[in-house]
Amino acid sequence: ELLRPTKLSEYIGQSQIAGTNAIIPKLIAGSLKTGFFPSIILWGPPGVGKTTLARIIASELHKPFFEFGGIDLMFLQKLFLSFFFFIFLPPTSIPHTVKTNQK
Repeated sequence: ELLRPTKLSEYIGQSQIAGTNAIIPKLIAGSLKTGFFPSIILWGPPGVGKTTLARIIASELHKPFFEFGGIDLMFLQKLFLSFFFFIFLPPTSIPHTVKTNQK
């Protein structure tokens, strides 16, 4: 973690996407003006800097960064369902729903 770059100017390699005139700096500059940053997929083998680049993008945009792997997707699904039930079902209907599902 001590050697991981924290700014785009410190990021070495992948100049085709993160170099001075590449797409990532242009997207960041545009996002700072408009507030919109498109969804992107960073794909490649382990150790090429995908997570580092994602952290840098989030940092440059002053946004939180949430990291998760494939195994965490089941946890995220459970978290989403819990959030859905909490937001969209009134507290009085939750016990009824649980009792109905147990039958």
